[in-house]
Amino acid sequence: MNKHLTTYLDYYRTQENPGYAVLITGGWGSGKTYQIKKYFKEHEICYVSLFSINSIDDIYATVFAKMFPGKVAIKKLIGSIGDIKAKVLDSVTLGLGGILSRIGSVLIKENIDNKKIIIFDDLERAVNKNIISINEVLGVINNYIEHAGCKVIVIAHDEKIKKEFESEKEKVIGQTIKVRADVDDALNSFLANSELRRKHPKIKDILLSVFNQSGYSSLRVLKYAIKDCDRLYDIVKNSKLSSNDKYMCDFFHYFIILCIEFKNGNLSVEEYLKYDKIHREYQYAIFSKTEINTPNIIIIQGKYTGFVFLNELISNDVVVDIILNGYLECNKINKKIDESNYFKEEEEKPSWYKFTSFDRLESDAIDLASQEVKTDFTERKFNKFGDIYHLFNCMFLLEMQNEKQPNYNGIYLDCKNYIDDVFNNGKIEIKNPKKMDPDIIFSSYEGRSFWIEPVYSSYSQEILDYINKKMHEAYYKKQEKYDVLSIMKNDLNDLSKDLTHYDRNRGEYCDVPILHKISALSFVEAWLSLPASQQRDVSSLLQGRYEMGRLSSSLKDEKKWLENVFVELDKKADSMKGLHSYRIKRLKLYIPID
Repeated sequence: MNKHLTTYLDYYRTQENPGYAVLITGGWGSGKTYQIKKYFKEHEICYVSLFSINSIDDIYATVFAKMFPGKVAIKKLIGSIGDIKAKVLDSVTLGLGGILSRIGSVLIKENIDNKKIIIFDDLERAVNKNIISINEVLGVINNYIEHAGCKVIVIAHDEKIKKEFESEKEKVIGQTIKVRADVDDALNSFLANSELRRKHPKIKDILLSVFNQSGYSSLRVLKYAIKDCDRLYDIVKNSKLSSNDKYMCDFFHYFIILCIEFKNGNLSVEEYLKYDKIHREYQYAIFSKTEINTPNIIIIQGKYTGFVFLNELISNDVVVDIILNGYLECNKINKKIDESNYFKEEEEKPSWYKFTSFDRLESDAIDLASQEVKTDFTERKFNKFGDIYHLFNCMFLLEMQNEKQPNYNGIYLDCKNYIDDVFNNGKIEIKNPKKMDPDIIFSSYEGRSFWIEPVYSSYSQEILDYINKKMHEAYYKKQEKYDVLSIMKNDLNDLSKDLTHYDRNRGEYCDVPILHKISALSFVEAWLSLPASQQRDVSSLLQGRYEMGRLSSSLKDEKKWLENVFVELDKKADSMKGLHSYRIKRLKLYIPID
């Protein structure tokens, strides 16, 4: 606890009829309420939050209810009102809030136990609702101080209270004490039952260091961050991180910083996901001596020792899901960790990974990594986008060191030949042009930024465009071979996953018009060849595919086709009788047509 706070409370609590209230202030979440409640024993105080108070009578009624809880309060009122049979007590139950405020406020105001210290919390929330004025609240406080001889403590984030409070508060506030966050004490409390802290004690020092470097004062946010850490630890505690205390602590150092920045509202999802792009543009501006304001995310990064926004052990989208959406995907998180280059044996790490670590390598190791990059390029070792693009930028970087005039165009042409080779061999990675590509948006792969220097950035961009072009061509070639009718008959679940977008499933062809290439009659015949229960599943598939107005946007090419399908379906229904016909017509009942 804050020493200056406890010292003054030691003095104030001994005063008889002090004649003034004490105001406790501090930033949002700085632990004002926590420290006050920790100082006093529960029976010594009457704690009242003004957050849900809607009138002055509510304040008096709530104080009375807290001073004389339950039947004691009823007896107190009954004693004041007159002789009522005791058995009434057994049949009366009160919420003691709104009801008491309507049972004679005079009686409530006069029945006061001035041995209890009254604590009013959330003052700023009450007066900022414009339901109760500052003068009215101060009048209530003054009534308890002057007429009842009570000791009153008011807790408020006074920076959030209207300006007139400053000029009016001196009428009843005799002492103002600003509380500072007692981080060490709060951490001991927050981590009391933390398995992460128990297994990795250094985590407390990391939390303390990060919190102090952050510049924020909210202990509430720190508490929320620890809760997220505990949830995440429960998932990763058996991963490869557990093999080394430093691995685990480094992992959570990164995560804690993001928790604190996101939860304080200083970091947006957009800038976090675009960090690479923002950082590169900023570096280019500095390189070219262009005047530029330092981006917010670069300022945030500079606050923390040994921190960068890239991390190869946890992906950006997973971080956002955990911190902002409360969602943890266990398998995805652990797979990312366990398959990371971070834990691979040296000979298993990709050449580009070793090469881009040259700042930490000895001369011989740099030469070996450089040669390995060249060999992998010649042998066309990689076919995944991220590996290829890392490799290409390593080649550009090596060319930059050419003592003669660097031939970046020659490297660019060599890279094109590489792409043509893996494309013609059918090995290039396939990319859906309509799907968001995290690799390209984030400008990184496996937690490493692509090494792009300003002098060859234009060539790097050109080869990136060419890679995308060929990956998309490969996608369209694959799409031509996709046999909807065969998959419908043999694996309807797979077809549904491919053609629809629901929850976290974004089907490969959910926004790609492909059904219109099939004869409407052939589709209906395949549909009706299925068992009745699966026919309903096809209806659900089409319903999911065309909801959200997709027939007017991404799937507009299928609109006429769907109309023809309905025509063929009606023909089939008309050839039947009774419920058989009716059942077939109902298949199209919930399928959107717009």
